[in-house]
Amino acid sequence: MASLNKVPEAGKEAAVGAVSTQPSVVELFQSRNLLKRELDLAVAERDVLRADVEDLRKRYDEAHRQLTSLEQMLLDPEKGQSAILYFRLRAIWDTCRQQLRVLAEDLSTRQEQLESGKHMASGEQRKAAKLQEMQRLVEMVEKNRQLLEGTISEMETQSLKLRRFWHRKKRERLQAQIEATREKLSPLGKRKAELMASLEAARKEPISAFSGISVPARRAINLAALAMTQYLYLHFSEHNISEMARSAGTKPVSDVNFGMSNDVVTIGAQLRDVVLKLKADTGRPEKLKLRAEYLRQKVTYKSAEDTVPEVSSMDYMLLTAVNSNALDTVSNALPVNVLHLNYWDVQSVLLQPPQKTEEEAPLPDIKVVGTGD
Repeated sequence: MASLNKVPEAGKEAAVGAVSTQPSVVELFQSRNLLKRELDLAVAERDVLRADVEDLRKRYDEAHRQLTSLEQMLLDPEKGQSAILYFRLRAIWDTCRQQLRVLAEDLSTRQEQLESGKHMASGEQRKAAKLQEMQRLVEMVEKNRQLLEGTISEMETQSLKLRRFWHRKKRERLQAQIEATREKLSPLGKRKAELMASLEAARKEPISAFSGISVPARRAINLAALAMTQYLYLHFSEHNISEMARSAGTKPVSDVNFGMSNDVVTIGAQLRDVVLKLKADTGRPEKLKLRAEYLRQKVTYKSAEDTVPEVSSMDYMLLTAVNSNALDTVSNALPVNVLHLNYWDVQSVLLQPPQKTEEEAPLPDIKVVGTGD
């Protein structure tokens, strides 16, 4: 009977041991949550990849459609000549757009280097002035402390001389003055320690980061880009090349037609002459300078913080005077708004207002004429 009773006990202990080796419910739930998070991430990545594949498929279909259309155009003698002219005009559009981009990037880089250098120099000066003022306060507190210690030393020396019994009251008064003066030393020591800690923190404090090109500089860069946009438009307006280049730059080849073969050949010859004239224009820098200055005085901005002019303020442009680099203020202005029509993709290179920090209060919504800065 005793042996029979021991068998169930042994089996019970084995069962308990087996249960203890199994994972707990909490561990199972943790594993389940981990697997669910990994599954969610995998599903999200799969959805992104599917969207990318779909986008690539659409782009491939569109490129294939355009290529097929181009092949069909090139097989046709009339349309083939028009397609060749299209890509020549497209090259002009891309070249002008690239010139605007290079101009804006070059001016922005130089201005950022200039302003960031001034910002760092100004920050160093402000920090040096702050440290100097804090050092002056430390020296002032230390000087006051030394004066008090000198006063206490003198009074203690004087007290030692008052040894006669009739000097008792005078000695007591002097001792009270010593104690009162000594009590002033502790606050001065505490103040000095606080100033020293602040001084050390100020030394380690970095100069504030450069927040970007200023609004006046952004406006000036944008006006330079707009001046070049007008200049290029006016130059290529000969033989209506500007408008044809815009069509080539904004439409697919299948959507444009430049006429019969004779017309296309004529336009091609005109195109070559106008491009050569642009390369030979030595007065370009002066023309751009005068035009940018005129725009600075003419354009308006919606608010004091805007950097891109109001579109309506550029509805007209002045022509360049004949045999001169100056603007023609006598002839009628040309009713072409290069900003609205986005010639040479100028809108993509214009600098937008700097991002405002959360601490900055919004500026009042007022109209500003010119840069006026």
